[in-house]
Amino acid sequence: SKGLCLEPEVTYSICAAGSNLEAKVPAAAEACSNIETRKGKPQTLRQANGYEESYCPSFDEIMGYLTEEYGMEACILQNIGWLDDNMQENNATITEDMASLMPEFSSMISEDEINQCVMDTLADMAEDYEGCSNNFTDDELQTLQEVGMGITTYKCFERNFDNACNDYVYSTYVEPFLQSMYSGK
Repeated sequence: SKGLCLEPEVTYSICAAGSNLEAKVPAAAEACSNIETRKGKPQTLRQANGYEESYCPSFDEIMGYLTEEYGMEACILQNIGWLDDNMQENNATITEDMASLMPEFSSMISEDEINQCVMDTLADMAEDYEGCSNNFTDDELQTLQEVGMGITTYKCFERNFDNACNDYVYSTYVEPFLQSMYSGK
């Protein structure tokens, strides 16, 4: 929104500087670089398979799609220790890593915004697939809810982290630079 045109890797490097994540994330990305992703493919499962909006995908179709769509992120999160082998959050590591970020940056990450994003996204997902829930066993529904919550929470965190990072870089580096250019005239 402020016209900051830097590659995400550049802004991330600035925001993660000096933290536990500074070395962990690039190493994890390298370790996970062989994972195939859906980049350039249709965004939703229904679009990917040319299905009508009313189509209800099977449990296996959904899980296969999610593995392909989010496999890279899951690999990275496991490699940095935020997810264990069973894809459960490791809150101690997450908390430790977040606490290691610069307070000037980490204070810009909004838990309220993340929670609101999660609630809105889950409500949209429930609306989109409300007619499909009868097609799954109770165990499958439980798994889909847990996986959906995990992915949604991560994606909302990622969006908020990226926005906060861009705001931090802009207010800390870009604005002062621009002001210095114009204050001398």
